[in-house]
Amino acid sequence: MRHQQLFSDSMFAPVPASAAAVNATSTVQVDRAVILKALTLLSSQPGVIDHIIINGFDLVWSTQGFPISAFAQVNALSSENNALIGLYPGQTAIFQTTLDAAGVIRGAWGTDDIRNDSKLAVLIDSLVNSGVEPGNVKWLFGMGRQAIGAGVTATFTATAKAPGNGPGALVADIPAGAALGDLELIDVQIGNKSQLVRQGAAPLEAFTADNFNRCGLYIGKQLANNTPVSVTVRNNSAGALPVGLGFIRTANQVAAELTALASRVGV
Repeated sequence: MRHQQLFSDSMFAPVPASAAAVNATSTVQVDRAVILKALTLLSSQPGVIDHIIINGFDLVWSTQGFPISAFAQVNALSSENNALIGLYPGQTAIFQTTLDAAGVIRGAWGTDDIRNDSKLAVLIDSLVNSGVEPGNVKWLFGMGRQAIGAGVTATFTATAKAPGNGPGALVADIPAGAALGDLELIDVQIGNKSQLVRQGAAPLEAFTADNFNRCGLYIGKQLANNTPVSVTVRNNSAGALPVGLGFIRTANQVAAELTALASRVGV
């Protein structure tokens, strides 16, 4: 296949400010072809990303939302926060969110400085032209958001909406005022099988967005369509605490899947 020279230098694609709403939405557009990498997404209210739709495909590949806080500005330069997805003129990336109260979302999506002879650029170009990418790239596996009552052990559940390798690295959104030990991770199950090597509890603070790429809980299993995933959390505090959870696939895993996918489809 002869690859068109579609990629050019660029810095970022704005995520425009949404209208104030509980279900806030924003649409990203570009004037030249880019590879989307590190995302910064800010919100005036806590909440989750329910969908990121690109060319009809959803980058959230679970039945629950993913914590918006993982993409706060302080975390935007994380080497793991890279989508590695092509976006072309005429296409859109549509953010659909659910916030705790009416609020606004806005931000920026970093784009790579990739030359036309870049191996990654040619690979993504091939997959896009084959009608394969980004539908086969799974990025965010949301587990949802809920308020956990004092002394309560709560289980977050979600299922895979498509087969894929993951779900990835666990990310937790917890209140800034929570004390160490107020929230504990009790268990993570994939298809009803625990991923912990020994029963016990770990502080949920270890899995906040600042720590998720260092905490070691990265799960890379082949999930079938409708595979159930659950995460159990205990609130040891004297009051209710809101918690959001999700998994993110790292840039290395996404790139490896792109390469394997290109080999399978012969591009």
